Amino acid sequence: MVVAAAGKLKNPSADSGRVEKHTADEPISRSTLLTLALGIKLLLAEGYRSTDFEVHRNWLAITYSLPLREWYYEKTSEWTLDYPPFFAYGEWLFSQVGALVDEGMVQVKNLNYASRSTVWFQRGTVMLTELALIAADQDIALMPAWIILDHSHFQYNGAMYGLLIYAMRERSAWAFATLLCFKHIYAYLAPAFFVYFLRTIVFERPSRIPRLALEVIIPAGLAFGPFAHDMPQVLSRLFPFSRGLTHAYWAPNVWAIYCAADRVLGRALGKTVASTTRGLVGDTVFAVLPNITPRITFTLTLACQIPVLMKLFGNPRKHLAGAVTLCGFASFLFGWHVHEKAVLIAIVPGLLWMSNHSAMKILVEAGHFALLPLLPMHERLIALGIVLIYLLVKYGKVSIWYAPAVALLLVPTTNFLPLLVTSVTCAVAILYSWVMLNIAYFSNA
Repeated sequence: MVVAAAGKLKNPSADSGRVEKHTADEPISRSTLLTLALGIKLLLAEGYRSTDFEVHRNWLAITYSLPLREWYYEKTSEWTLDYPPFFAYGEWLFSQVGALVDEGMVQVKNLNYASRSTVWFQRGTVMLTELALIAADQDIALMPAWIILDHSHFQYNGAMYGLLIYAMRERSAWAFATLLCFKHIYAYLAPAFFVYFLRTIVFERPSRIPRLALEVIIPAGLAFGPFAHDMPQVLSRLFPFSRGLTHAYWAPNVWAIYCAADRVLGRALGKTVASTTRGLVGDTVFAVLPNITPRITFTLTLACQIPVLMKLFGNPRKHLAGAVTLCGFASFLFGWHVHEKAVLIAIVPGLLWMSNHSAMKILVEAGHFALLPLLPMHERLIALGIVLIYLLVKYGKVSIWYAPAVALLLVPTTNFLPLLVTSVTCAVAILYSWVMLNIAYFSNA
């Protein structure tokens, strides 16, 4: 059953070799919609912000106040620098302006500093960097996910995905290498790009191998070269393996279903419900089901990616977008300590690949509902309204599958049940969409 809208925007698929830009024929211009979105972002600027706001303020302070070689050692705050160097360089650049706006924001000892000028400055940097996403794809830039994650919760996802879209459209090695030097989560997509360039350059045009090598080596050298003597410390920050299987709020993936099943079985068998099933970070012991190790998650992820990569190798120019999507999707579903926002690593490439496929509608829908628990109640209501309007306009309907979960999210409570129900409900839908997209990928010769 669905709720129907009076009309919807058409959003054609790019199910061919070259990833194309969306050319939607909508009754309201994109510029009008983008202006409206900007207005919403400005209205939310002084509202809720997560601890990620302080994370990035602290990084402004670290990069401004300390010598470069100390950036990855500084630990006055618990929010230590744990992104690759290009992102740190970006923080340094912003800090030079931020110090002129409010010098207090760039002092390392000013923990949880959030003057009004600091808030507006940091919000402004998110809006500025998001221009990269708007330039790359205006349709994708209109997703409510950016309002939830970047402009309320506070992050810089838009800029990163703008660069990813460019790398996919242009089949650009330097763009993808640069992206990895900004945020290493995109390493989940690297197998698809590796196989693509292996086949199209190394096997077919070996004369271009030196150019390909330079496109990868130069960004990596510029990023990590200044930290050459401190690489063990940098890597220890980028890859902290001490974290547990799940985040505090379970990402809507296979492990959310697994954790919920363990909780149900524990209650049924009268066993103490163990740590992970209560949603705690770094605490991964189960009551009934076997414990999951990083090796298991890596093996499952790789097992799901290998068939995709084999098909990509056979026809790389046609299947790159699909392979990037499914590699990211597998890492989201089976990866270790996955955050809910990582669902975008499947949604964004998927929209470039098969935006009008029914499975993509399910993925976009479930992915957005899964983000709602990130916000406090008052902003959750606003975000829910924006998400519903977006889905109705884009697809003409919204599934009632999510109604119980959404209803629970609107009940003020500190109980973990609404988060559990939301995570599992969305996980089931997302798992189904993954199966359907795999079928579509392997059915397309």
